[in-house]
Amino acid sequence: MFLLKKKKAVFVSPVSGVLVPIEECNDPVFSQKLMGEGVAIYPEANQIFSPCDGEVTLVSDTKHALGLKSKEGIEVLIHIGIDTVKRGGRGFETNVMKGQKVKKGDLLINFDKEGMKEEGVDLTTFLVYLNLQNNKIEHIQTSGRVLGGKDDVTVLNMD
Repeated sequence: MFLLKKKKAVFVSPVSGVLVPIEECNDPVFSQKLMGEGVAIYPEANQIFSPCDGEVTLVSDTKHALGLKSKEGIEVLIHIGIDTVKRGGRGFETNVMKGQKVKKGDLLINFDKEGMKEEGVDLTTFLVYLNLQNNKIEHIQTSGRVLGGKDDVTVLNMD
């Protein structure tokens, strides 16, 4: 009898900071998981890193959001801050473009954390899984400090 070992997909935090339960965030689209399950981080740094190996599928015109497709086929959205779309790109600098291949831990975006904080912007950053389909979350981290591009925040069992 052979036991097939299930494949796992591991995602790291896109930013260094403090994890908070996504349900407790100030944006109903994310807190009610209307876009999907995910992780919320209050950033303590100004750099966004790739949470997985994959390909950039979206760089928003306003540079506050970025989409990736992991090598396992999981689509993720990284969204920096709440209502940051209203900034029109001010304070964000992207280091990647649509179609670019990335590795876990690659630098994707720099943002003016201090300037936005002084303006009262809620900088809660989200990593949302858009197409889990039959894949199951084995573990999702919801508290503690994490290092961007290094510390695991989600483990998926791939179907």
